[in-house]
Amino acid sequence: MIGVCCSLFVDWENHQQSTTNYQQSTINYQPPTNTMTTHFITAEINLQETPTELQKTIEAELKKQGEPLRWAITCVDVPQQKATVEAVVTKQENQ
Repeated sequence: MIGVCCSLFVDWENHQQSTTNYQQSTINYQPPTNTMTTHFITAEINLQETPTELQKTIEAELKKQGEPLRWAITCVDVPQQKATVEAVVTKQENQ
């Protein structure tokens, strides 16, 4: 990016117009070396004895994939004792 500043001065007595240009300044922008991306994931989790245990298990499993932004249990298979979880997670990626 380059920023330029200019001012205008009018000398009414002599009817002369002069301009003053200031030195151009360069701003060096360094983009971040790492970026964050979002991912949609689906996980199958074994049902637990209590809802609290199930929540802890889900969050621990999602942490393996990234930082969970949101998640929801979208399906429960009672005979198989499995819950399907859909989630959006963020991952830090180095470039």
